[in-house]
Amino acid sequence: MAILTNPKWERFCQELLVDDNQTQAYIRAGYAGRGAGQSARRLLAEPAVAARMAELRTDRNGRIAERAELIDLYAHAKRERFLSNAIRVLELLGRTLSFAPSAASAPAPSSRRRPPSS
Repeated sequence: MAILTNPKWERFCQELLVDDNQTQAYIRAGYAGRGAGQSARRLLAEPAVAARMAELRTDRNGRIAERAELIDLYAHAKRERFLSNAIRVLELLGRTLSFAPSAASAPAPSSRRRPPSS
């Protein structure tokens, strides 16, 4: 399923993944706070929203399982003293967690020349 066409519904789904608090997710999605709990439950009953939540949770659970597997691989490599493998696994884990800097975010090398020393 693709992103929901209603931006507030999509935002609600994304916010609900943060802490599974329906009322707060409803408010953070831009809806009014009054009656948010009841309205959030009603919104979750919408077939499109329920399907999107199922899709997002499945995707999240897959990422969690992948990360758990990488952590297990790291523990094994460290225990067996395969340090280069342990470092590689940490790099992969960092990428899955978006910790690795991308080339676009790296600072550009300085083009200024140092003054000549006397």
